[in-house]
Amino acid sequence: MKLKVKDMDIETGGILVAILNEEDAHKLDLHHEDRIKIKYRNKETTAVIDIAQGKKSVPPGKIGLFEEVLARLNIKQGVVVDIDLAEKPASVYYIKDKLEGRHLDNNEINAIIRDVVIGKLSAIELTYFVGACYTKGMNMKEIISLTKAIFCKQSADSSETSLLNTI
Repeated sequence: MKLKVKDMDIETGGILVAILNEEDAHKLDLHHEDRIKIKYRNKETTAVIDIAQGKKSVPPGKIGLFEEVLARLNIKQGVVVDIDLAEKPASVYYIKDKLEGRHLDNNEINAIIRDVVIGKLSAIELTYFVGACYTKGMNMKEIISLTKAIFCKQSADSSETSLLNTI
């Protein structure tokens, strides 16, 4: 579906968010917190959607984009983008596994932290992860993996990263 961009002039602080009109969302069978791929020329990104109930904030035929999405695609108000349904990142399923009490391996924890850093997880999904770690607890391997993942993402350009990988 092709939609005209409306700059919402709002920043989320990292999470990529798009707003669809209720009518357009219904046509595509999309619901709150679903993900869509937004394509413009040779660029593409994935955003979590919110749904506008009325026509005032985001009219039918338009898509409201937050600043992070506009910057990622390097677009401005009025351009036409193409949207498609996007799958949830694997990290969402790892969070669900943690909620069910399963221990996560190093790759799963790295995927969760990577998706937090690049804005692929919603605030609700991140909250579920924190809640699952609190209520289900973490074993020592998970704690070490989580610590390494967080530290490595913050120190990606630092020599400290290579030191941490020897632990």
